[in-house]
Amino acid sequence: MSCSIKRDAMLLWRLALAALMGLFVLVCFAQPAAPQVNIEIMVEEDGDYVRLTWEPVEGAESYNIYASTEVDPEDWGEPLATVGEEVTEYITEDSVDELGSAFFFYVTAFAEPGIPDWLVLVDGDLFNGDITIDPFYISKYQVTQEEWIEVMGNNPSHFADEDGVPNHENLPVERVSWFDIIEYCNRLSINKGLTPAYTYNGRSNPDDWYEQWPGWNEDRDNHTNVSCDWEADGYRLPTETEWHHAANGAVHNPDSEWPFGSPFQYAGSNDIDEVAWYTGNSDIGDGQGRRTHPVGGLAHNGLGIYDMSGNVWEWVWDIDGGTWPPDVDNPHGADGGTHRVARGGLWAVPADFCTVSYRNRNRATVRSNGVGFRVARNVTPPPEERMVFVEGGELGNDQIPSFYVGKYQVTQSEYESVMGINPSHFEDNPNNPVEMVSWFDAVEYCNRLSMREGLTPAYSYLGNGTNPDDWPEGWNTVNANQGNVSCDWETDGYRLPTEMEWEFAARGGVPAQEADPSTFNDRWAGTNDLASLVDYAWYRPNAFDVGEDHPNYGTNPVGGKLPNELGLYDMSGNVADWTWTSQWQPWGTFMIIRGGRWRYNENDCAVTYRNYDNAATRRLDYIGFRLVRNAPPRDRMVLVDGDQFNGNVNIDPFYISKYQVTRAEFRDIMGADWGFTHPNPGDQPEPTDNNYPANRLSWFDAVEYCNRVSIREGLTPAYTYNGRSNPDDWYEQWPGWNEDNDNHTNISCDWEADGYRLPTEAEWHHAANGGVHDPESEWPFGSPYQYAGSNDADEVAWYSGYAGGTTHPVGELAPNGLGIYDMSGNVFEWVWDRWGGTFPSGNDNPRGDGTHATGRVRRGGSFVHATANSTVSYRYFSDPVSLPHRYYGFRVSRVIP
Repeated sequence: MSCSIKRDAMLLWRLALAALMGLFVLVCFAQPAAPQVNIEIMVEEDGDYVRLTWEPVEGAESYNIYASTEVDPEDWGEPLATVGEEVTEYITEDSVDELGSAFFFYVTAFAEPGIPDWLVLVDGDLFNGDITIDPFYISKYQVTQEEWIEVMGNNPSHFADEDGVPNHENLPVERVSWFDIIEYCNRLSINKGLTPAYTYNGRSNPDDWYEQWPGWNEDRDNHTNVSCDWEADGYRLPTETEWHHAANGAVHNPDSEWPFGSPFQYAGSNDIDEVAWYTGNSDIGDGQGRRTHPVGGLAHNGLGIYDMSGNVWEWVWDIDGGTWPPDVDNPHGADGGTHRVARGGLWAVPADFCTVSYRNRNRATVRSNGVGFRVARNVTPPPEERMVFVEGGELGNDQIPSFYVGKYQVTQSEYESVMGINPSHFEDNPNNPVEMVSWFDAVEYCNRLSMREGLTPAYSYLGNGTNPDDWPEGWNTVNANQGNVSCDWETDGYRLPTEMEWEFAARGGVPAQEADPSTFNDRWAGTNDLASLVDYAWYRPNAFDVGEDHPNYGTNPVGGKLPNELGLYDMSGNVADWTWTSQWQPWGTFMIIRGGRWRYNENDCAVTYRNYDNAATRRLDYIGFRLVRNAPPRDRMVLVDGDQFNGNVNIDPFYISKYQVTRAEFRDIMGADWGFTHPNPGDQPEPTDNNYPANRLSWFDAVEYCNRVSIREGLTPAYTYNGRSNPDDWYEQWPGWNEDNDNHTNISCDWEADGYRLPTEAEWHHAANGGVHDPESEWPFGSPYQYAGSNDADEVAWYSGYAGGTTHPVGELAPNGLGIYDMSGNVFEWVWDRWGGTFPSGNDNPRGDGTHATGRVRRGGSFVHATANSTVSYRYFSDPVSLPHRYYGFRVSRVIP
């Protein structure tokens, strides 16, 4: 990162002094935790700058740079800069002028938790004819001795040197019991900042297991004390069905000659020598005899997974019930029994034991030099997929803006992963709603979760900022202190719903309102029929009166009943939800709670029922909470399935926005409002409706918007300019970067990033076609219609003969077959491609690497152009700066994460 501010001699003197005093960079990982490491820093002159260089830290994805006279990290203050993978930073006088003559530089290296490249995504499918398997991740290789040592600190393997050091770092670990692996999975999850999947007698930390139950892993009958949270994001063993599905390469062929529809006899081949170490080939003639071999040494199966036949048996989760698999979706094995299942064969058995269908079993305490394992993880939905979009509407005399609300009440496992404790009375139920939380506890959770996900926290306390660590002691112990909590209603972080937001969502929002305006669910969330309430709510008849010995006594797992019209669960039962609203406005000591409770009757479960309690001192076993976040006016992205396009071009599936980016959206992200609406702004005032498309935008403006909105939403930006992804850096290092047409070639796109980007021209055209390609169509490129969604331009397009010389709010005309609006007319839309003269063809996922010096493609027509310019097939280009015209806008796209 370079900077345009010159340094002076005083800065060099201070840097030199600091270097003589032992200038260093302190490198520590924010998440997952890792030891602090002191490394040498190089201080150099580089023209008008001072350059700091340090050694890269393995696994680091970004670095925060601090300069401080203090050693304690809490006293470092705000970082000078944040950089990506670079290990060089240019420091200037203005950055450190206030620090005095001696200071230290510090760097915090971040390795964000995610899906490592040694995990393989296995798509869900129907298995064995009628069993549904959800998608999951499974490790590409069997767990190695090196990996085991890193987590457990020992090496139990038989095929290791006498001092415990493995004779080959890539040999699979063996002589591990099923209990040992359960411990490994949880310790690995804890190390990586994930929610452990396993509990033993309700506890998830293995240190507690040894402390409270000595010998827990030595008694073979104890295996039934281990429970699995199937919703956790931590590491676990695959189920037997998952293992088999992965070994099959996720292929099920009912006509196969092999059992359970396996495409091959062994994992990836019918020739065992290609894929498996077994008794016939594990002695390679080097004098060491039959033994294990390095993982991944033979061919993989169709998913790129190695050694699922041979090398070592692999423990799986399931209790052996004699037959396999049970006829239920996502089977987890038998409910009881004495043995756990192992699969895959090993180095010391004949070929028949290494088939995909062969099943083995053993006691959970058995340790053998032929038994190891591989790990799995759930495909957990992104945080936003646990949120439901609620389109704004009217409730009484109140206008409710659009927002996102939690599909479920916050669970015990979610609360514990953020707060470090589980205060619930009905503890050790990870998927039950958390309870025994005060209003203040819920506020703190919202801010800590927002910080963890890179969002801007909504709440602040007095003048102490948004970080709860900075709030004064006792802030959450006095009922009246909620008056000191302020909410930033514009932020993107999590917060509690207002009372009106809660009730509007509980009633079913716009869908329920439009379906039956006369009742609008004035009784319970999801139903107005008392007889069916037991299907929608956990309340007194089905969660309390049945008695304390009944499994439903108290709270129940979230999502166990039917949802309401918006897909929201438990808004009339389980636990009540704290809201933002006070009993007396502006503030009192009581805060409103809404929703039913497991111990109350139907009247208290009504969507209109209101109650209240003390904000600080009331922690009850029937009060929890759910989250909300701010949202744009509409749910904005549409999934476009991949297909063959234009005869021979394959396009992968992608998301594209339903509407052109609006002025309100652009202003929210960019802090400015580029937009033309009326033909004579001097004679006619601009309308207040913010749903008009943003326009007067250059291609560079659209690129910048995409990265800024990605950063705000915690996504990986798609674009880099000269290798940097933060637009603040672009302005700082390259003033005028967006004012020179020739600069467009400095922008690169990461096509794997999950952030927002412009669609390619081929994607745009495929979406405008409604995802349909008809080779018999009368229109070019197999378009089903001349315009996007119709052969009548007046139905779908604002053009010169119809628009009256003005843009119009997005979505006012008919959509195309995918529900996408304005792909013909209103404003032209920038796409990624460089102009090449002819429409892309012949290559899969074409990205328009045309030869025009500066031209970038624009598509779709506009309100000042004729119908010919609004056809799906019309294409033209402009310079990326192009003195932005009033008819240039855009829409965004994203990859399928």
